[in-house]
Amino acid sequence: MARLDYAHARAEMSGIPLGVGGPPPPGMDTKRGRLVCIKVRMLDDSVAVFHLGHKALGQTLLDEVARHLNLLENDYFGLECIDNSGCHCWLDADKPILRQITSHSTDAKFYFIVKFYTPNPIDLEEEYTRYLLTLQIRRDLSMGELHCAETTAALLAAYLVQSECGDFSAEDYPDATYLSHSRFIPHQTIEFQQKVMENHKNLIGMSPGESDFAMLEVARRCDFYGIKLHPAKDIEGTEARLAVLHLGIKVYHQLQCVSTFSWAKIRKLSFKRKKLLVKLHPDSYQYYKETIQFIFDSRNECKSFWKKCVEHHAFFRCSAADNTRKDNRLFSKGSSFRYHGRTQKQLIDYVREHHKRREPFTRPLRSAASPRCGPPFAVYSMVSDRKKNGGAHVSLPHLPNQTHTIDNADLGRSSFSKKTIYGVNSTFSSDSAIKSDIYQLPRKAETSVSLNSTTSQRLFERCDSSDSGSESMGGTVYSKDSMVILDTLMTSPKMTASSSIADSKLDYETWPDLSVVYTDVEDTVNGNKENVLSDMCYQIREDLLDHERSAARDFRLVCENLPRLIEPFLESSGVVMELSKKLKDLKESQASFLEEISSAENISQLAQRVLCMTHNVLPAYTTLLEQYPIYIAALDQLTKSNAEFRTEIRNFEESSQCYIPLNWILLKILHRIVAWRPILARLVGWQLSEGITDADFGPIRVALEKIARFADSTRKQREAITEFVALLQLELDTATQGLLTQPNRRLLRFGWVQRWSQRGLTPRMLLLFSDEVLLAHRSQETPFAINLELKLKGLLVEDGDSYNVTGKRDDAFTLHLGKKSIVLASPSKDQWIEDISSAVKHDVKNRLELPPILSENEQRISMSGCEVAVDEAQSKERRKLSPLQVCWYRKTSLNIQQIYDIVDVCQSGYLLRKLRNSNGWQRLWTELTSHTLFFYKTHKDISPLANLPLLEYKLCMPSVVDRVHHSNCFKLVYSTHEYFFRTNGSYSFHRWTEALRKAAISQVVPDVVTALSLRI
Repeated sequence: MARLDYAHARAEMSGIPLGVGGPPPPGMDTKRGRLVCIKVRMLDDSVAVFHLGHKALGQTLLDEVARHLNLLENDYFGLECIDNSGCHCWLDADKPILRQITSHSTDAKFYFIVKFYTPNPIDLEEEYTRYLLTLQIRRDLSMGELHCAETTAALLAAYLVQSECGDFSAEDYPDATYLSHSRFIPHQTIEFQQKVMENHKNLIGMSPGESDFAMLEVARRCDFYGIKLHPAKDIEGTEARLAVLHLGIKVYHQLQCVSTFSWAKIRKLSFKRKKLLVKLHPDSYQYYKETIQFIFDSRNECKSFWKKCVEHHAFFRCSAADNTRKDNRLFSKGSSFRYHGRTQKQLIDYVREHHKRREPFTRPLRSAASPRCGPPFAVYSMVSDRKKNGGAHVSLPHLPNQTHTIDNADLGRSSFSKKTIYGVNSTFSSDSAIKSDIYQLPRKAETSVSLNSTTSQRLFERCDSSDSGSESMGGTVYSKDSMVILDTLMTSPKMTASSSIADSKLDYETWPDLSVVYTDVEDTVNGNKENVLSDMCYQIREDLLDHERSAARDFRLVCENLPRLIEPFLESSGVVMELSKKLKDLKESQASFLEEISSAENISQLAQRVLCMTHNVLPAYTTLLEQYPIYIAALDQLTKSNAEFRTEIRNFEESSQCYIPLNWILLKILHRIVAWRPILARLVGWQLSEGITDADFGPIRVALEKIARFADSTRKQREAITEFVALLQLELDTATQGLLTQPNRRLLRFGWVQRWSQRGLTPRMLLLFSDEVLLAHRSQETPFAINLELKLKGLLVEDGDSYNVTGKRDDAFTLHLGKKSIVLASPSKDQWIEDISSAVKHDVKNRLELPPILSENEQRISMSGCEVAVDEAQSKERRKLSPLQVCWYRKTSLNIQQIYDIVDVCQSGYLLRKLRNSNGWQRLWTELTSHTLFFYKTHKDISPLANLPLLEYKLCMPSVVDRVHHSNCFKLVYSTHEYFFRTNGSYSFHRWTEALRKAAISQVVPDVVTALSLRI
């Protein structure tokens, strides 16, 4: 298994001569065999040498290492060694040291590393313990054990650099080469170092302790945090990898977690020779057999993993370890190994009692351009002189602590509060890190700034001044990049909505420096806010303006890149070039319309310009809609037939500016006019409620009628195009190009299910069409691969588990086709049963026979010269997730109506996001499309900072425990992740919540407060 670089470590440690560190103290016997030289490699790559008695127990060495490091929370760590068979194992505290290492050796080597990864780093009381844990995570990351997205790795590395080297300096570090001396990932490139440097720039002012805490917050959310994989095989001989952690045992296949056995479900854990036996409780197991078996390569490996499981269970689950030993018997009935150390609960209680009497931890800082550790290793010698446990002695002399003092002036440089907890989630990454960290809203280091009334008044008086340069305020210089604006500055509709943020290119999954932080002082100066924001007409106009700003970005993205992509292929891309020209004409009219409504001084001008634009563009959109299927089909055909163009398109879609696939952007442009309908309807409704005459609003009502007729008459066409684009995306995800887009084949639903097999319930993707059902599994070459096809003719669906193989689960259902039966389980069981039953009834009436997908795909691949092309960009895990992949990670499903809503449900505008550990609010331009929130600095930015897929997120109102006392606030909740947002007024609040309710698609019933607030 991939562990520490032991070959390199042994080479360095072997260079230390026996007995290094000076002669032992006078009066101590130094005959060969009386003392043993023990070398311990620490997490900072230094090597400490201990001289202990040859009969010393393992606990003696553990105590000496803890005393050498002055470590109080030492139970989280352990000493790893290589036993006689070459297996990596932990030093047993109750056995003599020499019995656990290579026979007849007087030169023992150990590695001091983390043994128990705490799930919550906040439980670590001492900063020094957190520092050692960051060193372990750095080692896991550099050795490739902490699998995560490259963006997440770059963020972790940036925190490490900030902790070790301090603030970024453009003079000292003009480029990313200053990171070349440090190794963060196995295959480190200059592009990765550039990402680390960009993140390092955003951490200025963060202290080393805060950097460690923020780094641990990011690392603990990674899927492979604390995961050490052990190779094994299941009962069928399939390769598997096991890992033990605080919650139980996980089973991995190709770096994908396929099963989890929590400690609550395990009744007994034992091993017999090479077999590990996991016995589950009868009322909770999900398998046909009560006992699950895994086979290791050797008995020692099996026993070593079993011992690790015993220790993890005792440390994390027990309040106190069982130190009692059974009476010795003539015949042994198995291993008597037990965990005899302190449990996590005991350790936390002990540290809280003794923590206050200890000196604070300090650390040295180094230059980023210098190597991390200077010399390859440092050597410290420890010689015992007090007899204990078979000749063991206390180390002498004690290693002096290296100190680094930080005075008040240094602390004053930080703009962060000492009580603020920093953390960034790794969201939507691809790889397994969405996977983890994929579905969490990334967070930047959060700042809480408080201003006195004098400064607030000065800021308020200067809110309309020019943004150029900097202004002096009470002796302090405030620049554009560090301006703090109070919430009251947003009250006037004449004020600009743009945020003054430095143009710095950020990574896809990181937050920028907070350019605008809103504090809780709004209640003190809130008199004019309600009067201004109650102007419903102004808010509706801003809604239309925000929608056109989002459309302008889409037009610019397509019209600037599509002609460039198809220019080298003009001979075969005439139809696509025609599409590009039509979109360019629409772009020009849209840009003029955006300028006109921005400069409209009254409602009369706005109404006239809306009617004029509606009258001019509706014929163009009608013609474009009729030819849109031809354009998209031509673009798809060109992509399939030309490998060079296919590569260019994939590279463009993988760029940071292309936030969703090109086909979905084209669909969004097509729905631009239709999205005006609810906005104009609200404007007319407000007019009627206010009793305003038709003199000014007559054009608005005429425009609304025209758009309503267009939307109703073209609804089926738009739905057919949306379904066609969704099928093209499914073909790309399942490597079935040209097989799903049959003229008479309709998509009904797709989503995540579990299929029962002899290995238990394994995750699968289920795709329901109008003529058949497909089952797909995860693949290395493509996101998914089809492995089962069932025709709907003769298919029976039964509610429940017919064979009682899933333990009578409530979410199970069974499919019967002839002699074949398939047991499935899904959180969307009722929807699946209803849709499958409806599809079977409809298929009985349909006499048209469509070709099978699976057999045709296999035939195409087997034919020589006709292999399905899977380019490099497709074979790699894409950073942007398709709807099918989001359903996989969120364990949910989408029906055809929800697929239509991918384009229909859209909203854009500025939102205030609450900082996690302070009362401040960060202002971000937010767009909702494709059931995902995309976050930008301002509406003028091209590339999003982060995104948040909303599937299975629950929309609710803040409760009392949330301590959010502002109006127009809502909360998005998924699992343990909570995000708070705030709008500028009641109109925006209802617009956003209405759109989010359709995009979240959560199965959870809203609470009473939420239902009343949202008028559900």
